[in-house]
Amino acid sequence: MDGLIAFPTHAPGGLDASLSVHFASSACFTLVEIVDGGAIGATVLAASAIDDASGAERARRLAQHGVRAVVVSSIGGQALTELQQAGIAVWRDQSQRPVAALVEAMKRGQIPQLGPALAHDSSRPGREGRCDGA
Repeated sequence: MDGLIAFPTHAPGGLDASLSVHFASSACFTLVEIVDGGAIGATVLAASAIDDASGAERARRLAQHGVRAVVVSSIGGQALTELQQAGIAVWRDQSQRPVAALVEAMKRGQIPQLGPALAHDSSRPGREGRCDGA
């Protein structure tokens, strides 16, 4: 996939950073530009520069920055829905590999893409917002 890919990462971010445990609590986003299947550059965007700690707000702001895909370890349902409605593809990897290794794994098709966000299920209190169906 070509375009700008966001990785919610631990500070200080960058290609050597690992994914944050959760999309909405990441300290920053490492943005990697992919052209013709190769990474041509990476920048770090402080999370405080784009939101008020709401996962859904982060999703909207990443879309405004031109992000086309996000790789997450975990994400809430509202943020997942916002990303998908903005046309941003979402992949999930829980290996805690550095961003550079995740870019390579994406190129080889080794990271699964998440399907449509789960609908809110009021019969399961405390479970809404989970993308893993647990």
